[in-house]
Formats: sequence, structure tokens, C-alpha cells
Amino acid sequence: MSVIAICGLPGSGKTLFSTYLQLKYYKKQNGIIKKLIRKIKKEDVLVNNVYSNYPILFDKKHNVYSNRVGFYDLENLYKFPINTNLILDEFQMYFDSLDYKNFPKNIRTLFQLHRHLGFNNIYILSQHPSRIVKQARILVCEFYEVVKAIRLPLGFMFLRYNIYYNYEDFGKPVNVKPRDVTYRFKKRFKIFRYKKVYKSYDTCYMRNLTENSPDYYRINFTDRFMNLEEINKTFRL
Repeated sequence: MSVIAICGLPGSGKTLFSTYLQLKYYKKQNGIIKKLIRKIKKEDVLVNNVYSNYPILFDKKHNVYSNRVGFYDLENLYKFPINTNLILDEFQMYFDSLDYKNFPKNIRTLFQLHRHLGFNNIYILSQHPSRIVKQARILVCEFYEVVKAIRLPLGFMFLRYNIYYNYEDFGKPVNVKPRDVTYRFKKRFKIFRYKKVYKSYDTCYMRNLTENSPDYYRINFTDRFMNLEEINKTFRL
């Protein structure tokens, strides 16, 4: 039970990795034996304890998606189901790292007491730990650095990532022997079938933000040098 930061360059596979982890968690929560026990107890057979700020499709047959949650919904300290996974993508959009003084107190409390409140894991996604507001960053237990995701034959994906346990150590060399350095790290990788993961989310899930916006007018350059009007309009000088 941890607060985990998943970081990496754009396109490295942060959201892909996050989605894979939640699909795996949902499958674990809804194994055959667990569903049978719940059925005998006359409880809801399917359990969905994943709350995210982007849609994840878990079960197409039963139309089961992740539960929607927004960052500011957490200000009210709502009661969540036991063993909830909370995923917040593009975390820096809510609070920039320079806005730490304005970070909501109740959300800080939730992050700090998440184990006592019954959460399983809280995942926050951002390009780099430095983009994560300090009030949340100091509560992170593990920093995942997603290095690369490579498609393999037969529909498999190879995803490599490193785990750091201190913000100050993030990005330090991992091609060394642990006993030769003072910082803790682990090199990890996952191999999984990527088609199911790709069908469970859309990397452009916010495309509707500009759905009704006018098309950008396209003006081609006509020379290798910009004229004065082009410079002023482009750079607002």
C-alpha cells in the first residue's frame, strides 16, 4: 500500500503501464474463486475498486469501466471502498510544483493517511517528479521511471522501468552494482499482451476538448527567412 509516482518522457508508456497495472488489479479482484465466494454470500459478483481521472475499460461484455474521479473531488474526504486504487494522470495539470503552498489540506491528509483510509495504492502520473507538487511528492514511497516500451512479435510488449525510493535519486545510473552506490534502486521489466491494454484506454482521451473549436488556419512559409510581420505574429515581439 503505497503512493507511487509513474514518471517518464512523453510517449515512454506511462499511461500504458498504469492501465496495465489496473487491468491486472481488476482481474485479481475478480478471480473465479473470489467471484464464487461473493456469489455464495449473495454479494455483488463483480468488484470494481479502481478510481481514475481517465477512462479504463475492464470488461467489455459487462461494460465495466473505471470509476471517474477528479482531483478536486478528493477535497471532501469522501469514503472510498476498501482496497481502492486511485490513479491521477497528468498530475501537474492540477497543481504545478511551484503551487505547493496552495495545495488543499484535505487532499494532503488523504495522501498521508491513505493506508488508514483503506486505499490500496495511489498512482500519480507526471513526466518528472520535479513537476509533482512538493506536498504530494514528499509522500511518494516509490518513483517509477518508465524507460521504454517495445512491441515484440506475437502481440507482446516489453516495458522496462526503474524504481527509486528517494526523489533526489531519480534518474541516477542503474547500470551499476547496488553495493557500489549509496542510493537504492531496482531495475524491472514487464512482458504482457498489449492488444488488450490498448483496447482498454485511448492515449488521446481528451481529444473532445477541441472537438468544437475552429480549425487552425494554415499558412505556409514562403522563404527560409521570416519577414518582420511573421516574426511579430509568431513570437509576439
